[in-house]
Amino acid sequence: MKTFFLIIFMGMVSVASAQVTPLKQVEVNLLMEPGSNVPSWYRGAPLPTLESKTRVSAFIFLNGKKLPPGNFTYSWTIDGNLDRIASGKGKESISYAFPKSKGSASAIQVEVLDTKNKLRGKGEILINPRIPEVLIYEKSSSGPITARAIKNKTMGPGSKFEIKAVPFFMNFVAKSDLQFIWFQDSSPQNAVDGQPDSYVVEAMPGSGGQNATFKVIITNTKSLLEKVENSLYAEVR
Repeated sequence: MKTFFLIIFMGMVSVASAQVTPLKQVEVNLLMEPGSNVPSWYRGAPLPTLESKTRVSAFIFLNGKKLPPGNFTYSWTIDGNLDRIASGKGKESISYAFPKSKGSASAIQVEVLDTKNKLRGKGEILINPRIPEVLIYEKSSSGPITARAIKNKTMGPGSKFEIKAVPFFMNFVAKSDLQFIWFQDSSPQNAVDGQPDSYVVEAMPGSGGQNATFKVIITNTKSLLEKVENSLYAEVR
């Protein structure tokens, strides 16, 4: 009887692992554009408030060169929650409004990936809501003296001066959306004719020592929750 040996050679097949090219990181800069209002002469920028919409735009750079937004898909998140409507190809901006009950900051994040899956990056910006305010300025014949707002004023009996209430960071389309109410101490007063944001402070002759507080309240008639006030103390001597 012949015995046959079957010898099987198990060859090892060398499988070359596919080389995965790492994604290049791009720089993502976020620009915030709040929708609140500031005076035309104000050198600062508008700030976000609970009543305003803030636009956040992403700008992508690689080696200092700005890249076209249409080449990227944007994934926007607000406080960790993905905004599917705002996200997508070429959607380089998002519009955000604080919930009325939210008084803390919101984190806006974006992740970008180019359509060829070669470039990616992310950016984040923290938005703190600001409370609107109104400042009181003294007026001259050429307009308000805007070097500084005033809180106190000393005047003599028989003198007068005009003041102007200037709102900052409120949200209105037209100045007519704002209602101005003036008070001397607790009594309502009339504004300057045709200029609801202005008031004349007058000390009658012989009124030395008769000091008074003048207050203005501004209400946004399109958003009754938005109301600001400030006061001026006038000392007569």
